[in-house]
Amino acid sequence: MRTIRLLGVLFWFGVSPFAVHATILDVALDGVSFKSLEEAKAGATWGSASNVPLDFTAEGLGCESASGNSFVEAWVQTNPIAVGSYRQPWRFGGFRIEVYGFVDERWPLVDRVFVRHSPDRKHWTTWGQMVRSDQSKRMLFGCELAIPRTTRARYEELLAGFAKTNPPNPKFQEDAVRWILSKDPGYFEKETPFIGYVQFLIEAHVGSGSRRLKGVSVCSDSIVDELRWHLTDANRSEYEGKKWGFFAP
Repeated sequence: MRTIRLLGVLFWFGVSPFAVHATILDVALDGVSFKSLEEAKAGATWGSASNVPLDFTAEGLGCESASGNSFVEAWVQTNPIAVGSYRQPWRFGGFRIEVYGFVDERWPLVDRVFVRHSPDRKHWTTWGQMVRSDQSKRMLFGCELAIPRTTRARYEELLAGFAKTNPPNPKFQEDAVRWILSKDPGYFEKETPFIGYVQFLIEAHVGSGSRRLKGVSVCSDSIVDELRWHLTDANRSEYEGKKWGFFAP
């Protein structure tokens, strides 16, 4: 899977130790190919409801033993996808996923797509169903995810407490999270204060021939604080393009 960041300054505002000084459009692009077992393993796991073996051909992921009108109920789960950056994970975002493969509205290849998110790749929200678009020739699904303001407010108080310790980089939230967890190791069991990672679960009816999953593409976007302008040249080269990387030990 690969990630691309698209940055563009939009406007200026802010006042607190973690105030927003400039906002940007942050876009992350990811994908999984099912052209081969090796490519698929790099970005996802998969299986079937009845443990029927799935296989790969040039057409993608399917089941050669499911011939004719038969099919196998299969699932594909993407690996965790990091969003945000080392300095700031997302408070909200729009998420769109497209599944490539056999399209037939009378006998849909993909039943449902679900999404969940996590601050640390260990503590996850429950799965929520994404909404399919009305474009019949494409398998497009979308949703918005957001953290409630009350949860955000409690997290902002903790960030302010971290800033008062005079850390070397008070705006680097990966450092702030480590400090918060040193004080309260069970914090993420009680709160999900930001979106650090997302994961997608696809339920499909796959078969032989062309009735296979060819691949998945994901596009995510949010508006975030742009802090790289406040870094020294040395730090800027070190942290430029670095995604959110905190995960539970």
